[in-house]
Parts: sequence; C-alpha cells; structure tokens
Amino acid sequence: MKSFVRNILGGVAIMVVASLIGLLHNSVRNRPMPLFPHTHSGASSYEAASEDPRSGQDLSKHDPGTESEQIPSSPTEGSSADLVTIEQVKAYTEDPDVFILDARSEAVFNKGHIPGSFNVPYDKFVEFYDFIQGTIPIKATVICYCWGPTCDFSDHLAEELRIIGYENVKIFREGWEAWEEAGYSVEKQ
Repeated sequence: MKSFVRNILGGVAIMVVASLIGLLHNSVRNRPMPLFPHTHSGASSYEAASEDPRSGQDLSKHDPGTESEQIPSSPTEGSSADLVTIEQVKAYTEDPDVFILDARSEAVFNKGHIPGSFNVPYDKFVEFYDFIQGTIPIKATVICYCWGPTCDFSDHLAEELRIIGYENVKIFREGWEAWEEAGYSVEKQ
C-alpha cells in the first residue's frame, strides 16, 4: 500500500514540476501564449457574455430594440475596411509579405486551397500558435478565408489573431467557393 501511495505522489510531483517548467518557459517568451483561451460568443462566464471584446461595451445594459446600437453577430461583420475582394486576394498571392490563412479543416485544405496559403483550422488555433508566431511577422498583412459568405471560421480565426497582437488582419469573405468558381489556380496536397 505504501508503494502505491508513493507512486501516486511521485506522479503528482512530476506533473507539478512539468507544469511549473511550462509556465516558466511561457513567461520568458517574447510573445507568451495566453494562459486562458479567449472566450467566444456563447461563453458560460457572465463577464465574457456581458462585454463586447472588440469595443468593451457593456452588453448587459444593451437594448436590442434600438437599431443603432445592435452588435454585429460576427467579429468583423459590418467592418468593410477589414474585407478584401477576390481580385485583391489574387494580387496578394504574388506578395511574399502577405500571409493567406485557410481556416477550414486540414482534410478539406488538402483537397484544394488558394496557392501559397497556410492551413490554420480556426478550431485548432492553440495547436497552431507556435507555427503562427514563428512564421508570420506581427506587422504582416494576414488574410483569412474559409468556404464563403456563410462561413464564419475566418471571422473567428481573424479575431484570435487580433487578440494575440496581429493588427493587419483582413477577411476574404467570398472565400474558397468564389475562388474555385472564378477558375483561379488551385493547390492540392
């Protein structure tokens, strides 16, 4: 029985030491990873659900009946300055200083994507954090896209990028469907 307890305590000690090493490593990085991921809409905490992360506006006092104060349903809805057209994206594919990110799943990305784009599935952002930090300069222009106008994966990816400090993030709202329909070149894995 003593060896069982000793093994359990040893395992707990290893986990504590490993966690401390991870926290220490994160704290000395140039751009440390957030300890707690950003909460999207539908959050369970009162604070996250009652404050608009973009403007800091207190939504608990928001009157949905007033048209002029309605909050957009996606992070970039209504923000045309952050949107790019298919023609702009086509031109950006030739620019090595512009990074195009496909927010769709890896399996779908492998079947076809905009040439030169990187696959960063929006729901696996944390897994791609080191790749993003090591590949994309913080001041770079970043374009996010997904399927098309009804897909909000690119909105969520763009919001995550802004949270970690990327300021020049744009969204190609027309997305993959428009690119493919236009007959532009396609890369496959």
